[in-house]
Amino acid sequence: MKVSLVFPNVGKHIHEETFEPLGILYIAAMISEGHSVQIVDAFNRKLDVQETVRELLAFGPDVVGISLTMSPTTPFVKNLAQRIRETLGSFVIVGGTHATFMADDLATTPDIDVVVLHEGEYTFRELLDYREGRKRLCDIRGIVYQHDNKTVKTDGRPPIKDLDGLPFPARQFLPETAIYKRKHILSSRGCVFRCIYCASSAMNQYQWRPRSPDNVIREIESVSAEYSHTFYFADDNFPVNEDRTISICKGIVEKNLDVHWGCLSRIEFIDNPDLLDNMYEGGCNQIFIGAESGSDAILKKMKRNYTAADVKRIVELCNHKGISTTVSFIIGSPYETKEDIQKTLDLAADLDTPNVAFHIFTPYVGTPAYVNPEKYGITILSPNPEQFDKNTRPVIKTRYLKPEEIMEWYCESFGVSIIKGRQGWWKA
Repeated sequence: MKVSLVFPNVGKHIHEETFEPLGILYIAAMISEGHSVQIVDAFNRKLDVQETVRELLAFGPDVVGISLTMSPTTPFVKNLAQRIRETLGSFVIVGGTHATFMADDLATTPDIDVVVLHEGEYTFRELLDYREGRKRLCDIRGIVYQHDNKTVKTDGRPPIKDLDGLPFPARQFLPETAIYKRKHILSSRGCVFRCIYCASSAMNQYQWRPRSPDNVIREIESVSAEYSHTFYFADDNFPVNEDRTISICKGIVEKNLDVHWGCLSRIEFIDNPDLLDNMYEGGCNQIFIGAESGSDAILKKMKRNYTAADVKRIVELCNHKGISTTVSFIIGSPYETKEDIQKTLDLAADLDTPNVAFHIFTPYVGTPAYVNPEKYGITILSPNPEQFDKNTRPVIKTRYLKPEEIMEWYCESFGVSIIKGRQGWWKA
């Protein structure tokens, strides 16, 4: 059977960074034995719907799977599904974060046949078995579809426990591997926190699951040998388990792998000089830190176990250990006053790093803030989550801030970013 997997585009790109579409690469690896696979990465290659359809037509797939993780890609996905139905008549499957939490709406879309909930590797493979007549649709766990004009939701599929049992992402199916300047490795799935603006915990059914250090190191060996010596750990928080992190870093050293990598982390996980020493020796040269606020009162309300002073201290510690940092903040969280945002801008300006980033608080689908906005004192102003984007405009008002005020502070943050960047240029 011919299977096309599509990573959809958006209306407008906000940056030029490219990243591997790990979700469909994992699915490609699961189904490549026994099926012909095509990957169309419309996002990173900046293909429009017509160009995407043209590539699909050249391959002639029986089944098309579309990743619908980012809400702003939804219009592209719906348009593409309609074009596929008109030109190819292929069986269309969608999955991903947005698809999981908007499954009932998507299942009623005439051009979408099945919506996959949560992780898709085993579910997608079983859907191919269904298309080949070896399985009944109603027996496949973790899907939503229409039958006799009624929405059917099958029994839930639990999170995959043995991540070591999954094949490595099938990067060989990417037609233009050179465009991905930095490869991604996912060493664990899920998050141990439940931030109100993040859907990762719910998407992973509130379970954090790590791969073993040996399994991770084998993928690092494969990626560095075949593709790149530079990569990024795509985990929500890479150093969650200190012993595991150190084991991975020591394994890299023992294997004498010449690699350089970055990761994401919260402040709580990297407040240990010995851990940072091991990370640096294992090739870590950058950590992206989600600090979120410079106000101690806001950090406490966000259930953060650190203060603004801790953020400054950890950035300096990372610098001392030879690891650069990018520190990210949120503008317009439900608890913030103007005074709190000013403290955030002041902290960002004072940090010993040229790399600071700001985003607008945005209640994406699946997040606690989207599910229960009243609990957090926010009003969601836009009825269409497909248009939500943390980098363009606010879609909420809070107890303390109107949307235009949030936007003013967000624009103010640009000045801080520019000044910090210029400081970095002069130091360089």
